[in-house]
Amino acid sequence: MYMLHGDNNVGNQSVQFIQTPREAANVTHFYFVGNSVFRGTGRLMGLTNLQLFDLSKNSLTVAPYFFDDFSSLRYLILQSMMNEDFFQRVSIDRIIQNMPELRYLDLTDNKLNFLPPNLFSRNSHITHVILAKNRFSSFPITMDLVPNLKTLDLSGNAIIYLTEEETSSLTKHSENVRDFYLLLAENNIACVCSQIKFLLWLNISTFLDNKGAYSCTSQDGQLILTNVLWQDVLGFYRQCYGYNYFMISIVLLLVMSFIFLMAYLVHRFRTAIEAYLVRIFIKAVRQMKSSDYKTHVFIGYADEDVGFVRHILLRYLEEDLKVSTFVHHRDLGPGYTDQQMFESISDSWRILLVITQRYLNNYDLSDIIMKYASHSMSPANEKRLVLLVQESQLYNIPGYLYDVLEDSRIIVISDLSAHLNYVQRQAIKQCLRDIQ
Repeated sequence: MYMLHGDNNVGNQSVQFIQTPREAANVTHFYFVGNSVFRGTGRLMGLTNLQLFDLSKNSLTVAPYFFDDFSSLRYLILQSMMNEDFFQRVSIDRIIQNMPELRYLDLTDNKLNFLPPNLFSRNSHITHVILAKNRFSSFPITMDLVPNLKTLDLSGNAIIYLTEEETSSLTKHSENVRDFYLLLAENNIACVCSQIKFLLWLNISTFLDNKGAYSCTSQDGQLILTNVLWQDVLGFYRQCYGYNYFMISIVLLLVMSFIFLMAYLVHRFRTAIEAYLVRIFIKAVRQMKSSDYKTHVFIGYADEDVGFVRHILLRYLEEDLKVSTFVHHRDLGPGYTDQQMFESISDSWRILLVITQRYLNNYDLSDIIMKYASHSMSPANEKRLVLLVQESQLYNIPGYLYDVLEDSRIIVISDLSAHLNYVQRQAIKQCLRDIQ
């Protein structure tokens, strides 16, 4: 074996290493490292048995065909090329395309961030690819083109993560090449939630350097080791997905609450809903009669107005008009007051509300009863609601009652201690006239 070492002080001058073709044929190792040759022209010819060629740390410009006569070359070392445009002038795939026996390629420290996708398409025997200390931020080679690769050095680059497709191809390659070894140390690996599958892959893969333990940046910007992070995998999983699952739980709770509320409202307002559906789907709506209901008139009033209801209003309705009524101070049974009130409204043909200052300001159930009464209006019973309004409260009637009432169904009373006058009695009788 003959080795040829270039002078480390060769400058911009003509260089001749070998005198005869016979000497060139005997050279197997050619080291030309750390020189300052600016430009190389022509070819290196006659090195028919050259096995190793090291051109590292040179400031060198050569023609694209400079490397075309190294068909037997097995080891090519191009570390730390001094001129940054070396690989821009001669692409890497052009350099190695005529080296079918290439086994070892070292491109350490060349500020590379990209390799051609078809690199190694003519170098299927390659076993070692050294790409350390470059600027690769993504996986640079296609594993299908290097079926015999044993060592891939990507240490000291800018790789944050590998995609699922890349990790799968590496795992598959390691199954085919048992002594495959991948170096990923000194990269900017991100230990973040979006890459949890990649972190798991680092932890379970057996062909990585450092046993898969790498320095990485956590979600909150701290430097940790991937294996330390994986020791508390449940905590990391909760950190990643706990908030999402919490929000899903909140959404499910809201959905269940909405369903429960809808079921409750359907139960409460079934009469109004039925009437609405009837109005939509049935053209001819049958008008409801008093006989369709359990009670003729529901009377809503404040507790402080019971004297007016008992001694004046009930006497006129029950004794003169002969109608059945519901008044809460007399007809409520044991149990929930509001539920009985709602059921009584649903079971009544007419709803008569006594709107006074005390009813609007002091009676706890006034607002919900008024709303329920307004919602109980339907095409089948359009005149269901009637108001007896204290004159001073005429402009305090809620808007949602005005929206469903005709003016003729709002009866004004000025004095709750006086008997109903003729006009008031006739107005009430007119609103209830079709009971009989």
